[in-house]
Amino acid sequence: MGGVCQGVPVPALAPASPVAILGTGAHRPGVVVTSDELDAAHGRRPGESRARSGVEVRRWARSEETSSSWRPRRSLGRSRRQD
Repeated sequence: MGGVCQGVPVPALAPASPVAILGTGAHRPGVVVTSDELDAAHGRRPGESRARSGVEVRRWARSEETSSSWRPRRSLGRSRRQD
């Protein structure tokens, strides 16, 4: 059975299945690009990119990298649960 929230009909929801977050991860791409390098590449005054963005160093993925390619084997190995 649905309901109403601030005059707007709200559909009924099915019971939720229990879930658990087993882990999280992070990856930093290997290509490091500084603001000074960006300034030189784009003909800007030294320090201009950093002054405008506040960012000193960026990390860029290589063209062959995708988020799904970042360490999947290692992550899968760590996710194995002992039942």
